[in-house]
Amino acid sequence: MPARAEPLLPVARHEDRQQRATRAVADVTVEPLVAAADGSSSPAAVGSSSHAEAEPSKTFPPLFERPPLCLVAFALLLSTAVALLCTVFRDALAVVLRQPSGEAAALLLLKLVSIPVVSVAFTYTHIWLALWMTFKPVNFVGCLRIPRTNVGLGWQGIIPFKAVPFALKACDNLIPSLISPQECVGRVEAAGLVREKAAEFDQLAADAVDAAVAVAAPRLWGRSPRAAKQAVLEMARVATPQIVEAVLLDLRRESLVDSTLFD
Repeated sequence: MPARAEPLLPVARHEDRQQRATRAVADVTVEPLVAAADGSSSPAAVGSSSHAEAEPSKTFPPLFERPPLCLVAFALLLSTAVALLCTVFRDALAVVLRQPSGEAAALLLLKLVSIPVVSVAFTYTHIWLALWMTFKPVNFVGCLRIPRTNVGLGWQGIIPFKAVPFALKACDNLIPSLISPQECVGRVEAAGLVREKAAEFDQLAADAVDAAVAVAAPRLWGRSPRAAKQAVLEMARVATPQIVEAVLLDLRRESLVDSTLFD
């Protein structure tokens, strides 16, 4: 409920970092990237105006696509020119390339032409594969995987595999910018904190009482009846909210004076 959400905000700051990372993975890191790779619509795209033009598809581009017509025409013209030079005009080509025969000139021309063709094909393929392996697959596909690593007979995308470290770093970088420790302390309500962490505060009160009587009157405490001990512990539990409130007031007062208190 809204009335309880505000006091619990600072408490959430002390949750386990792994749990925060798991939530942040779905909201910040993995889902948007995987959605972009799969072509699913983002909430912003869904909520865009109806008269806006349709955006291009955001699916991960396949390795082979239908080339544009101009590129096909250029490739056909180039292939035709190379074929004519290697057959009909190979004697003239031998003179230009200073080769002893037309066959040698044709072979040299094919070697020269193959350099850019092979380079483009290899570069295009390995860059596409590197980009695909950055985002895909989302889960490890294969077998014999070493736990907590990406090593095995298979593969998992780098972004999904590094999702937890990315989310942890994002949380560490974003949380100080969104809310300061001083503001967290200022929003804490002692009653709400004690109510939500009742078990922890009960144990803390019991430990505090044991430590205090162990110094002040260890023999008397050991000989006291169980009912007397329970009454003292109950008094400590009742006083816990007032003690927590006093501690929070001291923290607020000191944080206003010393800005490096929470550094």
